[in-house]
Amino acid sequence: MGLFRCHHVFRLRPPSIQPILINHLFSTSIHGNQAELTTASSASREEPLEKYRLGGYHPVDIGDTFCANRYKIVRKLGWGQYSTVWLAEDSSSKKRVAMKILTGDAGSGSTKLDEVPILERIKSARPNHPGLKNIAGMLDHFTHRGPNGRVVPINLIQRITYQVLSALVYLHEDCKIIHTDIKADNILISLKDPERRISEYLNQTPIHAQPPSHPSRYTPEYIYESQPLSTTLESFDRQEDIDVKLADFYFHPNPYRSMELRILGFHRSGIWEDQDHPVKVIQTPALRAPEVVLRAPWKTSADIWALASVIFNLYSSKWLFMPIPCEDPELTAEEDHIVQMITMLGDFPLDFIKSGKSSGEFFNLNDGSLLKLKIPPEFMTSLDAVIRVCPPRSTG
Repeated sequence: MGLFRCHHVFRLRPPSIQPILINHLFSTSIHGNQAELTTASSASREEPLEKYRLGGYHPVDIGDTFCANRYKIVRKLGWGQYSTVWLAEDSSSKKRVAMKILTGDAGSGSTKLDEVPILERIKSARPNHPGLKNIAGMLDHFTHRGPNGRVVPINLIQRITYQVLSALVYLHEDCKIIHTDIKADNILISLKDPERRISEYLNQTPIHAQPPSHPSRYTPEYIYESQPLSTTLESFDRQEDIDVKLADFYFHPNPYRSMELRILGFHRSGIWEDQDHPVKVIQTPALRAPEVVLRAPWKTSADIWALASVIFNLYSSKWLFMPIPCEDPELTAEEDHIVQMITMLGDFPLDFIKSGKSSGEFFNLNDGSLLKLKIPPEFMTSLDAVIRVCPPRSTG
C-alpha cells in the first residue's frame, strides 16, 4: 500500500476547442419529425446535464452568436452523443442553417471524430457526380473557444513539458528506469492551496455510497462512489502556479502485458534502461512509439515519443496519431498506426524495420515496402505542416 501526499490529486486532462459544423437545413429525417416525438417539457429526454463539463457539450442559449456574429441561434433542433444541433440564422447568406456543435472531446482522444475531413472529401472528390446531391453536405466549419473546450495556454504547456522532461531525465539517467506509460492521466497537477480546497470539497460534497448488491463476509458494508476533487487548467493563472508530478510506475494487467512492478525493482525484467528486457507491448495505443508497434527493442526514447504525443495533444487539441481498426478484417489498428506514421514522418529505415519481431506482418523485409497498403503521394504530409494549421494559441 502506498501513501501519497494528498495535494497531488488532479490528473492532467487535455481539454479541447469546440468544433462546429454548418449544414444545409432539412425539414425532417426518414424517421419522422423529432418535434412529434419529444415535448418541450421532457427535459429528461434531452442531453445529459453531466456532459456539460470540460471536453463535453458547449453551453448554448437562444440568441448566442458564433463566428464573428455571423450565425445567430434561434432554436434547438436536436442532440446526440457527441453534439447538439441548432437552427441558426446566417447573416451573410440571409438563410437559415443547421449548426452542429461537437463536444470538446470530439476533436481529440478516443472519441475523436473525423467528420470534417470526411465531409470535405465528399464535397471535393467529384463535384459533378449526380449522387452528390443526395448527400447532406457541409456549408462551413470553424472552431469556437468556450468554457468546456478551452485550449491550454502555451506558457502552461511549456511549464508542464519542462517539468515532465525534468522527471524523465532523473528516471532515465540516474534511476535507469523507463516509465513505459507516459500519458495525460499519469501527469498529476498539485492543487493550489490544497488544505483550503480539500476542506471546501469535504464541506460541499456529501458522501455517496450504497450497500453492495450481493453482500458477503468478504465485501464492505458500503460501496463508495469515487468523488475526485475537480479543477481545471484554467484555474492556474500563471505559469509558475503549475507544479506537476509524474505517477503510475507499473504495468497494468491486460491480455498483452504481464503484471510487473516498475519502480521498486522487485521484478528486474524490463525495468532497467541499461539491461536487456523482453519485448513487451507497452504504452497507450495512440501514444506507442514505432519500435513498440513493431515489437522491436525499446528504451528511454519510447517515453520521449509518448510525451511528445501528449504535448501535441495539449497544443492542438488533437491526437498526433489515432490508430483505429479498418473495416477490412485483414487490416489491423497497428497497420493503420504505421500508415499514419509514415504519412507524416516518411518511410521507416530498413534496418529499423528488420529489428522488429512483428515487422514481417506489415513490411516486405527485403525493401521495406508495406505489404497490404500503398500510400498515394497526395496523402503524404509532414509534422511541420500539421502544426502550422493548429489554432493560434494564447499565452494565458
